[in-house]
Formats: sequence, C-alpha cells, structure tokens
Amino acid sequence: MQSSTQALQRAAVLWQQGQQNAAIQAFEQVLAQEPDNFLALNNLAAIRVKCGQLAEAEQLYLRAGKKHPNRNEPFLALATLYGQYNRIEDAIRQLRHAVRNTPNHPLVLYLMGKHLLQQRAYEEAIDYLRRSVAQKVENPEQVMTLAQAYSEANRMEEACAIYEQILAQQPGNVAAIKALAECRFVMGEKAAAIQVYEQALRHYPDELGIYYSLSYLTEAHLDDALEKKIARVLDDKKSLQGQRAFAQFLKARYARRAKHYDEEMHWLLEAHQNFIASHPLRISTDDYMAMFESYAQNPPFHLSEALSPCNDERSPIFIIGTPRSGSTLLENIVCAADSTLIKGEETSVISRQIFRMQDHAAEARSMALLREKVLNEYRNMGILEAPRFTDKSLENCFCIDVILSIFPQAKIIYSKRALLASMVSILQNNLPALPWAHSLEGIRRYFEASHRAMQHFLARYPNNILVVEYESLVSDPEHHAREILKFCDIPWTDDCLAFHKQKKVLSKTASTDQIRSPINTRAVDLFKNYRTFFEEKGLLFNEKGE
Repeated sequence: MQSSTQALQRAAVLWQQGQQNAAIQAFEQVLAQEPDNFLALNNLAAIRVKCGQLAEAEQLYLRAGKKHPNRNEPFLALATLYGQYNRIEDAIRQLRHAVRNTPNHPLVLYLMGKHLLQQRAYEEAIDYLRRSVAQKVENPEQVMTLAQAYSEANRMEEACAIYEQILAQQPGNVAAIKALAECRFVMGEKAAAIQVYEQALRHYPDELGIYYSLSYLTEAHLDDALEKKIARVLDDKKSLQGQRAFAQFLKARYARRAKHYDEEMHWLLEAHQNFIASHPLRISTDDYMAMFESYAQNPPFHLSEALSPCNDERSPIFIIGTPRSGSTLLENIVCAADSTLIKGEETSVISRQIFRMQDHAAEARSMALLREKVLNEYRNMGILEAPRFTDKSLENCFCIDVILSIFPQAKIIYSKRALLASMVSILQNNLPALPWAHSLEGIRRYFEASHRAMQHFLARYPNNILVVEYESLVSDPEHHAREILKFCDIPWTDDCLAFHKQKKVLSKTASTDQIRSPINTRAVDLFKNYRTFFEEKGLLFNEKGE
C-alpha cells in the first residue's frame, strides 16, 4: 500500500513537472499492480486528454466509473469530453450517474441542465437549472443559462424577470442587457427594448456594439456625436476587429439613410469581413457548403436506398427558401389561420441531425437512426405535442428527400424572392450564425447551390411543393393566402392576413419588426437601388433582380 502511494505521488510530481511520458509510465506501473486504482485511472486519463489521446482517455474514465461508481470525477470528465465533441447524449448519460451520486450538487445540476438545453429538452433543462440555482449560485453562468433556457422555451416573461434581477445587481452586465433587449423585442415590445439599450449606454457610452444593436430599432442615435465616436475607432489602427466591424456597420447605416447605396455596400462588405474574423464560427463556409451542395443529387450518407416513407400521418408545414425571402411572412400567415399549429420558426433540426450523423461510424449511419434522432429532437422541443407544426429552417431546401421520408404527408412551401433583394437584405441584417452570409462569394455560392437543389426537387416532387413568390404575395395577399391555406389543408379565415394584430405573437428571426405591420409592398423594389454596385462586382441581374 505504501509503495503504491509513493508511486502515485511520484507520478503526480512528474506530471506537474511537465514530464508527461514519464508520468504515464509511472501511472501505468501502478495499474499493472492495482488495475482498479482510482487515482491512477483518473489521472492517467487526464494526461491522455492533454496529449490528445482521447480514445485512450475515454476508456480509462469508463473503467474508473465502472469500478468506482460512487466517485463523480470520471463521470464529469467524460461529460466534459463528450460535450467538446458534440456527443451530447453520451454526456447526459454520464451526468445522470453524477446526479444519482450527488442529487443536490449545484455544479452537477447545472451541467445537466446545460447539456439538456443543448438537446433542446427545454422543460427538463429548466428543472435542473432551477434546482441548481436554488442550491447555490457558484457561477454567474448558472443564472444566465436558466434565463436562456426560459427564452429558448418561449417563456419570455420568465426570462425577462431573471435578466432584470441580474441587472438590478449588475447594472453593467452587457450579456444580460443584450439578452433582455432581445427578449423584449421578440415579444413585440420595441419601446421597452430601446429603453434597455439606452440604459446600457449610460454605463458604456462608447460601446459601439450597443449602438449597433440599437440601430436596428431606431435611428434616433445616429447623430454627429456617434459619428465622431465611429471615426475615432476607424482612425485607430489598434482598434479591435469587433469594434471596427460595429463601426463599419454603423457607417453603412448612415450611408443608407443618406441614400448613398454604393457606399453602404462597401461599408457592409468591410464590416462583415471584420465581424466574421472577430466572431469565428465552428464551421467554415467550405465545410458548411460541402454538406449541402451535393444533397439534391446524392442524399446524405448514401441513404437513397433507405429513403422509403414511413407510416407517419403527421402533416407538418416546412417553409424553405433563401434567407430574407419572405419565409417569416408565410409562417405567420399559416399560423394565424390555424391556432392549433405550433410555430417552430428556424429549428434547424434536420440539418443539425444530419451534421451529427457524421460522428457515427459509417456502418451505424441509417435512415432509421436519422428519423429517430429528428423525431426525438422535435419531441424535446415540445413541437410534436400539437397535431401540426411549422418549421422554416431554410437549409431544408437541401433535405427534401429526408423530410418526405420522415413525414410523407408534409407540406412544403418554397418562398421565392428576387435574388438581388435577398442578397442586399442578408448583408444589411448580418446573420451571424451562417458562415456563408458574410461575403458576396459565399452568398452567391449558397444561392447557386439552393437553386440547383430546388430545380431537382421541384421536378421530382411537383405535388409536394408549393412555390410562392414574395413579390406576388405582397401585391395580392388574399389571393395567394387562399392558395397557401388550400395547399396546407387549412380552412380560409381573414385572421391569416391580420397576424400583425396578435398581441402574443413571438418571432426570433430577423423579420421580428416586419411582422408587427400589415402586409405591404415597401420592400419590393428597394433592391433596384443597388443594381449598379452588384453589376460592377460582376453579378448581373435582370429587371426582376434574378
């Protein structure tokens, strides 16, 4: 026993001294004599992680957990390891062991809630996060994550209450300020959202990120004083890229207000370049597009032989198209017509599960597994509780084979708009989560790929897809709304065109403000102001912006 203790101490010293290979040998010597020694298993696994030997580390932690089920360390370590590699279900399995060991440990409860939130199991996540906060707040992120869970579950009032509690104690908490303002705006409380940002400016009068967010709600602060602040940032060669991006986005706002449209586009392109450099995404444009560009002709993971319809009788409504093409308008029309519909907005469930399928061994990939994962995620979100739901994840235009295999009775509406109009709006609105949406080349590439996909699917499934042109819809709303509702098997009601009057309507998309107003044609011809700029870039369009 004494020699084992000494050997462990020696191994620990070697590890602290950075002699990893020697430490590994020392821990392995202990395990040769005592295969179940917890400290040797756990510490050797930690070294393997640091050396990037993840498979070996995983096996060591699993051994430690099996032999010492009452110790939390291996379960928490495995949960962290799995979480880093998006193996969320595996992480949750390990955390359930930890919860059984310590049912009231605030950190364990928090981690469980956080991972369940990633799985979109909102109500269970909220339960764990509430219990974590009730036990002890060890980390400010515990409270912020609980508020985030309420927000994602569309329990906006509860989310706002928590953000307000945080700001009562920490008036300068930028993350809480932005989150509270976004929640208020999603709820249609535009004046309240503006007030939150204006209060924030009292604490951060030079923070351009706050002015940038505020500029989407009001132009009242686009004055000479702000312009001077912007100039200082742009003149300072040492200014951070994030700050430069916000300065350039704001310069584009000034240019647009002055009707200097070419200048606006120049500022926007520079802003996007700095924004994406300062806000790196997990996936590049090339990797993102590689997943989608071939789907129309070659379903993911060679599943074409397995893309046979199941017996699912549900008839969800999928709205697809390029971003900023009128999809939010379409979703609100159908949801206002049928109060039993659950509005899913941009769930990204199907593309998300296709991405995750890559982590499975090739022999484990199957349509049956993909179907199970998709249905489980919709179920976690509470979307399957109603007879029907909507999903306007626009990247689904690449996944129609998969949609119709899972939901043979699905209704698919293709929202189509002048390409130039969509391109301009994408650049103006800054869609941060989309890697391709920050350059002309990325946008062009996405548009071309989605167009090829839709040409293929329209030919293959002509009876399953309804094409709706944005310009025609806003010019003659009732005619096209009747056509849409008929296609979706929803009885006609005048309510479908009065969605803007609904007090409780929520929208988390870039069109949040637009759906608070009646359908109009104001945006139809705006793209024509930018034709010269795009023609000079070699992107030629006809009179319809196509």
